[in-house]
Amino acid sequence: KDYREGENLMSVERVTTWINQFNEEDRQFVLEEMKHILKQRYISKERAHGLVDEMIEFLTDHFKCTNPKEFLLSSYFIDHQPEGKSQKELLHFLADILIEKYGINIKDCSLEKAKFYVYFDDVLCTGDTLFKGLAVNNNGNIGWFHWTNDDGRTNLDLIKQNNGKLVLAYFAIHDYNIKKT
Repeated sequence: KDYREGENLMSVERVTTWINQFNEEDRQFVLEEMKHILKQRYISKERAHGLVDEMIEFLTDHFKCTNPKEFLLSSYFIDHQPEGKSQKELLHFLADILIEKYGINIKDCSLEKAKFYVYFDDVLCTGDTLFKGLAVNNNGNIGWFHWTNDDGRTNLDLIKQNNGKLVLAYFAIHDYNIKKT
């Protein structure tokens, strides 16, 4: 509730509607398990902000950049998910961190000059969001790789031209599906 506070997305009525999809004899168990899972795994808005900051530090070290600002200015942060999805929220956190901590704007992270193309998201489960969002190019759906820029090149063309690296940055990943990805 702390991410979307004020949007009235969480209510007793909504939880009641959700729990009523289960057989009556299973409802108490499902509610108790959900409460247990949330206590163990829920990442608050404050903690998520901190994790994005930690990812910047990790990626800076991993790619042997001299400091986070060097890494950030050598990066482009992929933004392809619609509003209301976690990627947008994480990119808002990133934009805040860039200004507050490093004195740069996310727009300073150039698509054309990047060495690192960073895909931030919260969880990799099936990989479906990743594949559809980046690579799909059929049935009228065009993934981010296939988006055409003003000069007629696709994002994939730019990555290849820059000898760039696609960086997948998640809070959590499903072990089986990361192997598949």
